[in-house]
Amino acid sequence: MKTALALGSILTLAVAAGCGSSGSTPDGGHGGTNGGGGAGGSGDGGAASCSAIQPAGAKMSWMDDGTFQCALVIVTGRMTSSSQDFLEIIGSTSGGVGAGLTVNASPGPLSGTYHCKNDGGASGLFVDFVYTAPQAGQLQDCTITIDAAGTPGSANARGSFSATFTTTGGGTKQITQGTFDTPVMLNGG
Repeated sequence: MKTALALGSILTLAVAAGCGSSGSTPDGGHGGTNGGGGAGGSGDGGAASCSAIQPAGAKMSWMDDGTFQCALVIVTGRMTSSSQDFLEIIGSTSGGVGAGLTVNASPGPLSGTYHCKNDGGASGLFVDFVYTAPQAGQLQDCTITIDAAGTPGSANARGSFSATFTTTGGGTKQITQGTFDTPVMLNGG
């Protein structure tokens, strides 16, 4: 629930910051020097050109049923204590598509690969993936790999993700090749 509310706020922030798409072609801009983009383009360019405007230089991208998506606004928070380690990353594209990743392990530290289906019922583990896109539907499973959980002011959170959804029309939506490399902006503990 926390991720869904925050994701809605991030999407609103992205549109207010001028990241919304215009014209009749969704997400046609932001091609960069290595990407497609442009009028009638198929997305925000390529992975090499994907860089957020907030925070500058942060990266979060993925393929949505084969269509490249690049987050232009990313918020990353981490909370650690002696009993838990919590990481949440929320990103929004210029077309209003948003992805939110949450991993909470008790005890920590966070490292390695986690699944939304709770890794065989492991206690003290919460993993969630929220996705806002046309026909996104119901989450079936996700994989989130944390290579580094990050530290505010010094080390970025880095890793990868993928997910499968049952669409509102009864088909499937595949989120593949997701990666993130972003500063941790919020900290608690």
